[in-house]
Amino acid sequence: ESFGSRPGQILGKTHEELLALDQPVRSGIRHSATSLLGRQRDIEVLTGLLSKARLVTIVGPGGLGKTRLAQELARVSSLPRVYVVELATIGHADEILKAIADRLHVRENVNHIDRNSAGPDLRRRIIAALSAGPNLLILDNCEHLIDGVAAIVNDLLAAVADLRILTTSRTPLRHTAEHVYLLEQLPSVEARELFVQRARAARPSVTIDDETVASLVDHLDGLPLAIELAAARTRTLTPESILDNLTDRFALLRGSDRTAPERHQTLRAVIDWSWQLLDHDAKTALMAMSLLPDAFGIDCAEDILGSAAMRTIDDLADQSLLTVIERQGRVRFRMLETIREYGHLRRGESAQRERIETAVEQWAVDTCEKLVDDLLGPGQLQAVGLLREEQHNLTPVLRHLLSCRDDRAIVMLAALLPYWMVSGEHIRIIEHFQLLEHFLSDWTMPAHLAEHTRRVLAVQTTTWGMLPRWHDLPATARLLEELGPESADPFVRAMARLGLVIVRATDTSQTAGAAADLRELTESDDRLTRLAALPYLSGIQENAGEVADRSARLCPRRFSER
Repeated sequence: ESFGSRPGQILGKTHEELLALDQPVRSGIRHSATSLLGRQRDIEVLTGLLSKARLVTIVGPGGLGKTRLAQELARVSSLPRVYVVELATIGHADEILKAIADRLHVRENVNHIDRNSAGPDLRRRIIAALSAGPNLLILDNCEHLIDGVAAIVNDLLAAVADLRILTTSRTPLRHTAEHVYLLEQLPSVEARELFVQRARAARPSVTIDDETVASLVDHLDGLPLAIELAAARTRTLTPESILDNLTDRFALLRGSDRTAPERHQTLRAVIDWSWQLLDHDAKTALMAMSLLPDAFGIDCAEDILGSAAMRTIDDLADQSLLTVIERQGRVRFRMLETIREYGHLRRGESAQRERIETAVEQWAVDTCEKLVDDLLGPGQLQAVGLLREEQHNLTPVLRHLLSCRDDRAIVMLAALLPYWMVSGEHIRIIEHFQLLEHFLSDWTMPAHLAEHTRRVLAVQTTTWGMLPRWHDLPATARLLEELGPESADPFVRAMARLGLVIVRATDTSQTAGAAADLRELTESDDRLTRLAALPYLSGIQENAGEVADRSARLCPRRFSER
């Protein structure tokens, strides 16, 4: 529609005149002042889909560029008549038909006008207009009117044989004819290029560091709107400053484009749009699951959310607030970093905050407690697999419990430290040395946690024994001495015996006493004790240059028993 033309007039001719002349009609198309980056493959796939399917829905979270992509598809469509209907400003389902009619330049017969609803006459006129030839009808931003849009789409597809409909939404229509196209985030290369282009447009002299920009767009989840809002801030900030301040991204990323819709003026407004469409349970689920930095399964959600979990997780996925992924044949759900931080923001404002955080903490503690015995027993493989899936969700809870000196931290450590040990992730154990030492420094151990504590100290001290002594663990040593090594679990007992020898020595690499104590352990009647001590004594002997036939001399039972 050209500037200065009257309503219903395109390029000097009315809509009706163009139809009569069988001329192409393009109505509602907006031509952008900037290039569209990273969406060429999406355009090709969607063009192919629209050539075969009658209903296609582009689905994705807010700020991903669904509207911009739909406008581009309208512009390149080969169909003779293309109509783009924007529904973002429509507040009620009764107004959808009127919006479509306005775009088609269809007017309701005055004899049938009803102030409260669009009657059957308007519907018939729309169907008649669309029946004039092949048409592409694009309905943009349908999520807040999803039921009304689905009903109208159903009627139009049933009545008009030569009609293609493209919708954009944060949730699918769930129509039998619908082909859902899940729009993904911008690829890394294109996301970086978008930032650079927009930043240099905002301030041509801005200094661009490739690594900083790569990290920045990664933290922004490849969302085009978030990237453009961040690039706009380079008028007054460096990219490094923007990256450093992303922990408060909703205050930082405020737009200054006066032509943008209000819902795109700030990053928070984009997600607020989806938030308003959620019911109470789904809002609670978003606030709760945002505490998990990694993907999670439905079992985890059920433990945290209770019986409403399946429905609320479906709602969040439908609203594109969760991404569905598949790992080793199991479906898991992941929240974009931007959505997760929005959940943190909402939780901080909520009266439910304490209850939500307690539920997540209890899930983490219960998950670990169920696996403690299996990690060093016959169920080890399954337990390791489960913890491998959840460790990135469990670790933040563990660190929180350690920092606030919550006894439940010991339960989590009793599972996670052995898991990291058997998985060879010793660096993760080392990362918790000082946190655990600080926790134990003035901790009074409850009697019921004695066995869990012994397990934790056994792994802590035997891992510490592998390292140069750049710091000490006095609280760990003191508590292990008080508890003693005797455990019902033979593997824990063996490690605790070794741990005691390690913490009693000032330097196991040089002290003769430590070597003597270790040699005694290698001659123990307990096989696991011998096996635990052998590598440590071997290390001492190797450092001393005593390498000849070391294994046979140190542990003759090993050979005779075989």
